Amino acid sequence: YVAYLQGKNNQFCGGFLVAPNWVMTAAQCFVHKPLTVILGARAIQRREESWQTFEVQEYHCHPDFMSPKKGNDILLLK
Repeated sequence: YVAYLQGKNNQFCGGFLVAPNWVMTAAQCFVHKPLTVILGARAIQRREESWQTFEVQEYHCHPDFMSPKKGNDILLLK
C-alpha cells in the first residue's frame, strides 16, 4: 500500500507499507515530524472515508544518513 505522510505545517511525504504497522519512507521526511500516516487515500486534497490514519510511534532513521545526496535516505516508521 502507498502511504501519505502528513507532517507539521502541512508538509507531506510519500511512503509504502512494508509490513503490518511499518512504513518505509525517505529519511529526509524526518524533519517534518511529528508525522501522521494515512493509508487508503486516493486523493490528498480532501479527507475521504477510505482514509485510515495512524500516529507514528517510533522513528528509525538509517544511522549513516547525512543528506539525500549522500545516500542512506531511509526511514522506517512504526
